[in-house]
Amino acid sequence: QNPRSIRLDGTNDYFTVTTTSLLNLNQVFTFTAWIYLDQLLSDDMEIFMRSDGTGQNELNFAIEDDEKLAVHIDGSTYKSNSTVGIAQWLHVAGVRNGSSLKLYINGVLDKTHSTTKTPNFGSCNTLNLASDIDSGGNGCTTPRGNYWKGKLDDIRIYDRALTDAQIASLGAGNP
Repeated sequence: QNPRSIRLDGTNDYFTVTTTSLLNLNQVFTFTAWIYLDQLLSDDMEIFMRSDGTGQNELNFAIEDDEKLAVHIDGSTYKSNSTVGIAQWLHVAGVRNGSSLKLYINGVLDKTHSTTKTPNFGSCNTLNLASDIDSGGNGCTTPRGNYWKGKLDDIRIYDRALTDAQIASLGAGNP
């Protein structure tokens, strides 16, 4: 999409962002991103992840090794119906509103899940982009792998649930 997108080599590139209370992301949130996979590696590839430091109560947004968009909340995995493919730009989104978790690909609702899971971030106040974080060392920030191989652009995290129309507009390339 954007020639200034972030290119990541899938080996050791990632970003860490210090979070605020706006990124508690418990019951109501939206995350969106433009993604481009050069290659799907052997494990899931993280778009972003937030941990509690033990590897348990996590929230992450990833592409799984079966090429499906996935959200992990507190040990449970919620996947899209469709695969995302490689070597193409795609817009992906997840919207949590209470017990509803909706996954979108290119602005189109792909799957709705029901969940009562709520992440507990403990004392961790960081969000990793393009890598997994887990226990061992500093489980709040130390990357464990699952690095992104490709490009990421226009990653957005909202503390509210966007509507279907708003996701469709973002998926069509409108800010």
